[in-house]
Amino acid sequence: MAKEKAASAKKSNGAVVSDIRVTDSKGNQLDVQEVTDLVITSEKPAKVKSNVEQMRLYLEFVTNKYSKMQFTTANLPEVTKTKAAMRSLRVAVEKSEKEVKNVFFDAPKKAFIADVAPLYSLIANIENKCDDVLEQEDQKRIDGINKAIDAYIEEFTAEDSLGQLYMDKFERKKMYYNKTQDETDTRNDIQAQIIALQKMQKAYEKSKAAIQKACAKNKLINELTYIKMLNDDEDLATILEAIEEELERLENVKQVQQSNAETSATQGQEYAVQYTEDDTDYTEAAEGVDFTSDLPERTKTVLVEITYPADASKALSELFAMLWTKGIKSKIVSGGE
Repeated sequence: MAKEKAASAKKSNGAVVSDIRVTDSKGNQLDVQEVTDLVITSEKPAKVKSNVEQMRLYLEFVTNKYSKMQFTTANLPEVTKTKAAMRSLRVAVEKSEKEVKNVFFDAPKKAFIADVAPLYSLIANIENKCDDVLEQEDQKRIDGINKAIDAYIEEFTAEDSLGQLYMDKFERKKMYYNKTQDETDTRNDIQAQIIALQKMQKAYEKSKAAIQKACAKNKLINELTYIKMLNDDEDLATILEAIEEELERLENVKQVQQSNAETSATQGQEYAVQYTEDDTDYTEAAEGVDFTSDLPERTKTVLVEITYPADASKALSELFAMLWTKGIKSKIVSGGE
């Protein structure tokens, strides 16, 4: 197994180095220097030869032609043409510049990056092994914190349990897992969270009970609709107001239905129209019904076939009686079959 011993430090090429005596497993001494900084030197200053000067002279020649040109809206066509010419020159210069950079600068840069890559690999080979161990150890620490959190939750919900809906709202805060976090602070924060969630749960149950009580006034109301509104954080007062409006609407519908039923019963008695298999005359009118419009040129006749249950004769009579009140006469042209 190699043994290392640091010796005197010195500088080389601007980097801090130290002589290190390394002995291999056979006792042979190896001379290695500790290098702490990567230093790059250049034997010759980087220099690129180009025809920049020739291009500059050419562009001066071209642009000088426009020195006396009037750049105004009155000369718009010429300005537009000149703009296109300048754009073409600019694009040509940009293209040349990009190509030069790729050839003379990007290539050395990529080569240097490739040279440095093995240095990172040497370090990563050991560093990754260390990380694996440290991550395992840190996971043990996190698991221990989670067990402590679970124990605190169980303690604070022992007498007042939380449903799953509110347990899902509990937050395992990042600060609980900080290495410098005081456990007492964690316990107090968890307790405060649980108390707040318990209050929310009680308020929810109370609101839910109020909704159920309001909906119980009419079996046609679906309480699940309004409980969903509560789950969507709708204000209880708004929900109860909506239920009252629905109760009022249903009551109005009920009153209209009762009124219609009473009217139908009264009309059936008032006009006393009876139907039997042999009865074909519905000309008996009640007093006060105006049939002044019953003239040939103002009436139309339509043949309607009615199929009805054999035990619905009374309902059919009520139908004809209602038509009679509207000035619509009817008669049976054939018996029921």
